[in-house]
Amino acid sequence: MKAYAAHLEENIKAGRGLLLKGAVGTMKTTLAVAVLREYLDHGGEGLFLTMSGLLDNIFTLKAKSMNQWARFEQQIRDTPLLVLDDLGAEHTEGWVLTKVDSIIAERYNRCRSIVITTNLSTAQLRGVYAERVIDRLRSTLEIINFSGPSQRRSPFAE
Repeated sequence: MKAYAAHLEENIKAGRGLLLKGAVGTMKTTLAVAVLREYLDHGGEGLFLTMSGLLDNIFTLKAKSMNQWARFEQQIRDTPLLVLDDLGAEHTEGWVLTKVDSIIAERYNRCRSIVITTNLSTAQLRGVYAERVIDRLRSTLEIINFSGPSQRRSPFAE
């Protein structure tokens, strides 16, 4: 992670990204946002989307205006750094998988960087996404595993 951050602009220009995977509450999203903020602070452009937020935008914008949806989809494809938070938390069937596949394929083909967070293991990712998606991710993302107890403070703690 430190090596990636130390050469952030170079990594993003080359289309390299990160796959931050592990247990709930292990600071994956916090670190993904830190990478994005660092890039933005140095004049870069980027976009943060939760997978549920992406799907909400698909439904909302398509219902409102195909032009708005097309602009949003183009932004997802064009932005130099895209952070997708909680991959695998989305409804993983049919057209949703097709849309995720399309986004990843387009970014891969255009050498656009992605930082992805997920609670899914490698085996679970393979069970959900097509092998071509996994292969594209594997070839462009540095995988960092997170473990340990949740770092979130909970009002439900005993």
